[in-house]
Amino acid sequence: MKKTHLLFILSLIFLFSSCATNISVRVQRPAELDLSYAETIAVISTTPKLDFWDYFFYDAEFEGYEISEKLVSLLESRIITSNYFTLIDSNQANYSIKNGLKPASDVYITVNINELNTEIKIEEYKKDDIITLKYYRTLNFNLTYQIVDSKTSVILKKAQESFSCESDKVDNEKDVQTAKYLAENELSSFISKFMKQITPYIEQKTLTLLKDKTKNPQMEYADNLTKDGRLALAYKEFLEIYNSTGMYEAGYNAAIILMAQERYEEASELMSDVYYSSGNIKAREALKEIQFEIQSRDKLQKQTETRENI
Repeated sequence: MKKTHLLFILSLIFLFSSCATNISVRVQRPAELDLSYAETIAVISTTPKLDFWDYFFYDAEFEGYEISEKLVSLLESRIITSNYFTLIDSNQANYSIKNGLKPASDVYITVNINELNTEIKIEEYKKDDIITLKYYRTLNFNLTYQIVDSKTSVILKKAQESFSCESDKVDNEKDVQTAKYLAENELSSFISKFMKQITPYIEQKTLTLLKDKTKNPQMEYADNLTKDGRLALAYKEFLEIYNSTGMYEAGYNAAIILMAQERYEEASELMSDVYYSSGNIKAREALKEIQFEIQSRDKLQKQTETRENI
């Protein structure tokens, strides 16, 4: 028993000692679509509204129109809190489009809920000759959206997403979640992804240093400096090791720290040297990542400058 316990402790020590050091950074990304020229925006539902007989025969909560209106409400709230656009009233924008006029907004978004299917299902459970019933709702629908430049009427983006979900199982049918309520979680998740298309956003990213297999005490010291968040000192240590010994791990780690500090050109130069001198595959992949960061930064800078000059 004691021997097993000792082996367990040793395995934990090995596990933690073998873990590579990570640096967590927050990086601002540009919007996927460049809408930096647009000050105003509107969100419009194009899902057909139910008429009197639809409301009479069907529960409106189960219909696509209600879910579409919820989507508009949630999306408008996110746009307002982003402080990136001025939101134009959707009714005003919709009226303009229906009457062949251009909306007052620079850009508008249309959303349409279609091919919606929802039903309450029953599952039967039997235990000790006692039968119990559980009720739950299934919901399937498609969401089609467009992002349109109001001035030119050019469709900047058009896409469709499909959703499928089901509610929790409950004992009483009247306690089953409504379709609109059930759709809300799906819509919130969609909006989080959608906002990245139209506004700059923050991304949490993890950069991983290479582990030193030679047990070099100077490498260990630099690694500990990194863990303590003393990146400037860690960079100097790793760079000194690389310049004096040629250890590609040290050069790689120094370049990664430069990347974490958003000193991308310096990181690119150093990582290039590491890759071409060592041929290390991880250095090649890291070099590609640094180039991506340079392109992303330049795109964000361009969007920011355009925005500031409006």
